[in-house]
Amino acid sequence: MNSPITRRKGLRDMAAENRKDVNHSLDDDDDKKNEEKVKNLSDEDSNDTDKGRRRHVPASPRARKRDIKHVSGLVPKVTNKGNAREPRQTSRPKRQSTKNTKKADNFLPHVCMFCILLALVVVSVLYMYKGTTAQSQPVVTMVTPNEKLELFLSKLNELKSRFPSQSDRFWSVIASAPMSHFKSAVAGDIPDRPVVVMLAGQPGTSVTTACIAGQLGQLYTTGLGGLGHRIEPVLVNGSDFANVNHDSTKRSIDSQFRYGFDRKSKAAIVHQFDKLPSCSALLFHSYCENDNAPYTDVAIILTLELDSHVYTIRKEVDRLVNEHLAKHWSSCPEFEERGKIEAMLSRVANNIALVAKEQSSEHC
Repeated sequence: MNSPITRRKGLRDMAAENRKDVNHSLDDDDDKKNEEKVKNLSDEDSNDTDKGRRRHVPASPRARKRDIKHVSGLVPKVTNKGNAREPRQTSRPKRQSTKNTKKADNFLPHVCMFCILLALVVVSVLYMYKGTTAQSQPVVTMVTPNEKLELFLSKLNELKSRFPSQSDRFWSVIASAPMSHFKSAVAGDIPDRPVVVMLAGQPGTSVTTACIAGQLGQLYTTGLGGLGHRIEPVLVNGSDFANVNHDSTKRSIDSQFRYGFDRKSKAAIVHQFDKLPSCSALLFHSYCENDNAPYTDVAIILTLELDSHVYTIRKEVDRLVNEHLAKHWSSCPEFEERGKIEAMLSRVANNIALVAKEQSSEHC
């Protein structure tokens, strides 16, 4: 007969076997249920795939182990010796490189064309600028002093033919006034004084006097500057300052003279010199100075119209011109100083040419 201890041990063993059977049966049931779920879910996934959706179903531990073994049998092992499979290279980079090369080939002609057009534009602008600059600058033909004198005498003969009513005395004054400049140029010296000519017109000769003064300014410009010298003479009209005070008149004329002479103008013409405000005439004391004039390689042409007719005798002409100017300047307090008027006359009226009226004004 079995003892109680033996019976208890047998009961424990039976209970353990029963638990194992129950666990195995539970595992089998779980596997069957999971397989059914996987099957159902796979059917659902196939339906969901058409709609663009996918669901993840967790697998049981045993199923995961089987999947891992299955996958491990398919995937080759990777050793540590470096023979790992290299990723497959696609041809996309090559195609991209080819496209870039084609784009560069297509872009290069456009760049070349742009550079050519830009160069043409730059050359055109420089050419136009050079032409404009050349036109704005005075054109001076370099000639010798002797050639300047010959040119001056040739132009003087042309001027004589245009104004036949003028006396020989008139043309003698016009021709001899710049001779000291030509002699200085031949000797290589700088002139020590400007050329100053006073054109004194008979009554009613204002038009003729103004015309001769303009062409005489061109003549002196050519003689002193050269054939190609194209800087126009400085022009001042005394009647424009009839109602202007003395100081303003002097500043205005001084500014015009300096501007013109600094630009290499070779002549200045002052029409109706006797119409300037009396004290403003003192400006010409320095410009017509015999020794210290600010500009010496220029010609200053002054005009006036006498109140009465005069013969062509030189002394008579000089006397009437001096009296005419002294009467006008006497209203200026600065001329009251003794010898001031005589000093001015020696500067502005040392070459007086009497102008006769021309019958025709076709050259004016």
